[in-house]
Amino acid sequence: MKTVLEGLGFQVELILNGSLRQMRQGVRNLGQKSSSYGFFYYSGHGLQYRGDTYLVPVNADLGSEAHHVQQVLDQLEEGGTS
Repeated sequence: MKTVLEGLGFQVELILNGSLRQMRQGVRNLGQKSSSYGFFYYSGHGLQYRGDTYLVPVNADLGSEAHHVQQVLDQLEEGGTS
């Protein structure tokens, strides 16, 4: 996927088997890139709880360590991505 996206001209930040800290930093980096468009691709485990969707990092403590999908969308919007 990385090679294909780079071939299409996208800047790719690849995080493999990311911890919660690595996932959060990657999302912050995505939000800081100024662009009129962005693409977030996640190939990992996720879950839904009470109508909210969470991305689950490697070795997560599900009681406290999940990344809310809305945080990803907020970062994209802050970076000017529609």
